[in-house]
Amino acid sequence: MIEIFKNFIEKYMLSDSKLLISVSGGVDSMVMLYIASNILKSNNLIVLNINHNTREQNIAEANLVKDFCNSNNLEFYSESINVPEVNFEENARNIRHSIYKEYIDRFKLDGVLLGHHQDDAVETFLYNLFKGSFLDGLSSLKERNLSLNIYRPLMSFSKKQIYKYALDNKITYLEDESNTDSKYSRNFLRLEVIPLIQSKFFNFSKQIFQKTQIFSELSDYLNKNLEDFISYKIVDTGFGRKLLKSDFLTLPSFMQYDLLKRLGLNLKSFNHFLELRKSFESSGFQLNFKKFNLYISSDHFLFSELSLDELADYYFESVKEESFLQIKQFSSGLKFNDKSFMKSKQVKSLPFYFRSGIPVVVEGEKIIKYIVKNI
Repeated sequence: MIEIFKNFIEKYMLSDSKLLISVSGGVDSMVMLYIASNILKSNNLIVLNINHNTREQNIAEANLVKDFCNSNNLEFYSESINVPEVNFEENARNIRHSIYKEYIDRFKLDGVLLGHHQDDAVETFLYNLFKGSFLDGLSSLKERNLSLNIYRPLMSFSKKQIYKYALDNKITYLEDESNTDSKYSRNFLRLEVIPLIQSKFFNFSKQIFQKTQIFSELSDYLNKNLEDFISYKIVDTGFGRKLLKSDFLTLPSFMQYDLLKRLGLNLKSFNHFLELRKSFESSGFQLNFKKFNLYISSDHFLFSELSLDELADYYFESVKEESFLQIKQFSSGLKFNDKSFMKSKQVKSLPFYFRSGIPVVVEGEKIIKYIVKNI
């Protein structure tokens, strides 16, 4: 096991890196800490225990990790957190990740080592599958996550192998009592669902783990393509980000879904996206989201954090001297086909998101020509 761990460190060039090691006191993280302390420089390691305050045993776990660090001349820190009961697992993970980022910034570290293994990857895959996650979720746990500076050196090992290594090397650890409680979704999968499937399909876990690695590579490949698409096809207008419908439609539906999520649309599911996409065939309306508005015209989308009144940045061009000007609004009863007011083609020249609620200055029977910047 130690040789494979060394290969992992060399693969990602971490031998001289300053690293944070997150250690709960369980068998996985204690084995990881034991190996890391034997092959990496102690002055490059910072050990962190995060107390979730869910069990009396949390204090004993923190003390176990602290004692190991004192015996091996390792720098040790402990953080205490309180996690809301609703969506406990997800909220706890988000809090931990924010703490990791804080430590990386504070100590100028190169990354974080976590003790996840093959069984965790299978469990996470099933959890995300049943939750309705998309490709990134199905790629499960990656041995390296660059966006979060996370490394998982035990991903080549099963839980059974980790227990054996701990036994052979007399590594002290504490079992998390809550891991036996099936009220938690992940525990239910690990304790009841996965063993049931394995009783019928012997190689189930191994096959699923291999597929998660393929999904991971596929996810990375598609993410790169989507980043290139965003760089070349989405234009910052000053009012928001503009995307031609023709370019959007060149993407397969699952990439359209991922793109809109990246741009800030709060899509509950892929089916939600499919329903929303039907409206994209129309034009002349807007969709309001929490963080921004999506304006849909005949040939493009505009993603903007600005409200409609903020969006209307315009000025007048060639007004006759001594002209009598009137200020009206389309929303006050004026119709696009009202020839006494203006010609239809003049109205069509206005982006639709300026037609409703925006004051229009009229000279006689004609709209004063104006220019909307950058749209």
